[in-house]
Amino acid sequence: MRGEDTENRIALPHIALLNGRFGVRVAIHDIAHLSLSTTVFDKQNHVAATEKNTPGNAIFYTNTTSSSLHVGPVQYSLTVGVRNLLNTSYRNHLSTNRGWIISESGRNVYFKMNVHW
Repeated sequence: MRGEDTENRIALPHIALLNGRFGVRVAIHDIAHLSLSTTVFDKQNHVAATEKNTPGNAIFYTNTTSSSLHVGPVQYSLTVGVRNLLNTSYRNHLSTNRGWIISESGRNVYFKMNVHW
């Protein structure tokens, strides 16, 4: 992906990387769903003078979500997951929070509960 100031023949800043998300989700009987996905980013080497080239990368995610559980009138589900499963070091090309931050966060484990009543 690239953008160019055709009058001055220079690269435009803040051009998003070509990317895509792919995944698979499977049911584990009637109790939960397991998912595995990846987000893939192409490299960005058509950058403005104020930007740095960004290499391509792939970040993997996984999570397991329980089927809906009921306690009286309350319905809830539980999720446990891991972001950046392989603890890949990568840089978000469009991050405006650069400063001293060289790369994005590593592996993250999270727990979530959705509640409906």
